Amino acid sequence: MTTQEIHSKAINLINEVIALNSNVKNGCYSDKAKLDAQLPRLTAIRKWAEENNMLIDIRHYLSNKNFGMMHQFSANEISKIFY
Repeated sequence: MTTQEIHSKAINLINEVIALNSNVKNGCYSDKAKLDAQLPRLTAIRKWAEENNMLIDIRHYLSNKNFGMMHQFSANEISKIFY
């Protein structure tokens, strides 16, 4: 897999984790198991991004994307992993 493909999949996973986190915060506890399974992967994404000089791209994406009112709090919470 190329770096760009991995980067794209990482962004998709970050978006999924943000949505899952928001759902759990809003009372959808059936997503809790999925969220718990995906959270450790974020640390792996951060490690990969640091090794491939892509961390600034992920930070830029998280700081400039409008996640909407429903997901914004969760996005801020998840973005702390990358800072």
